[in-house]
Amino acid sequence: MKKLFLLLLSIILAFSFVTTSLASGEEELTDVDIESEEGQPATPIDDTLDDDYYEELNEDSVLIDNEQDYEEALKKQYPELEFERPNGEVVYRVKGESSDYILKRAIEYYASKPALNIEGLGEKNVVALVDAGLVKSIADLYRLKAIDVAKLERFGELSANNLVEAIEKSKDSPLNKFITALGIRHVGAQTATALARKFGSLDKLINAGAEDLLEINDIGEVVAESILAYFADEENVKLLEEMRGLGAWPAEEKTGDLPLNGKSYIVTGTLASMGREEAEDKLRALGATVTSSVTRTTTALIVGEKPGKGKTDKADQLGIPRISEAEFLKLIGK
Repeated sequence: MKKLFLLLLSIILAFSFVTTSLASGEEELTDVDIESEEGQPATPIDDTLDDDYYEELNEDSVLIDNEQDYEEALKKQYPELEFERPNGEVVYRVKGESSDYILKRAIEYYASKPALNIEGLGEKNVVALVDAGLVKSIADLYRLKAIDVAKLERFGELSANNLVEAIEKSKDSPLNKFITALGIRHVGAQTATALARKFGSLDKLINAGAEDLLEINDIGEVVAESILAYFADEENVKLLEEMRGLGAWPAEEKTGDLPLNGKSYIVTGTLASMGREEAEDKLRALGATVTSSVTRTTTALIVGEKPGKGKTDKADQLGIPRISEAEFLKLIGK
């Protein structure tokens, strides 16, 4: 029965993504480092949670007590949502109108900078589109017409055209960005990059088994189960195929050795040439791992203006070298 319950890990709504970004600061979980990535938006939650799910996580040392009152735990972790447990069912579900809240947050995460970075699709515009009934799933973003968007109070003709064009540009996104945007539980930017590097295409990832996933250093059993559960859900598969039909499908990525494979970097402070997220993306594209905590395995600390004192002090203590912005640009070939 536990396997059945694990398949419920990823259900969000009948019309939307399985998961959405809700709990601020929830970590991307790996066997190596369970600290959240600095600046990383919250990874999504599921809208169904059952007793066996919590027991499974407890076995993997996640901080859920087997004796804990699950309903109270849900209220404490997600105070903005209302949960119910229908008679005869083993799962907790998001109740009533909270479903629109989840859809809005899912779209926000999908369009965020660490994901597809769709300009103009911030919180207020997402709310306007969903409340107007123009968007009832992620796929509906790719059906939007500027003439319809322009009728909404927050939009004019120019802003409506700009938004539709920005959404159109997101169709051919890098694989790692698209995986991040899916909002799979425990899969943040670093794990998404590792998955893209391993499989090279979304189709290969969809068809991957547990053994394939566990070959990746950053992925343990809990994360692997979460990924498998996501792609085992029929509603997710249906939604992805719908998006493929609309032309929203990530480009294939080259696999194999990259120049920074095996290297681990941290970016701290402000860079003059680019934002930190862009810098981290460029490092990942060259095969590097980007973390938020300095450890003995850190290759170097990339230091911009006003770096974090905690990071620089820890790097000095461990003898981790610092890299200036000029050296960083040379490292990435700019």
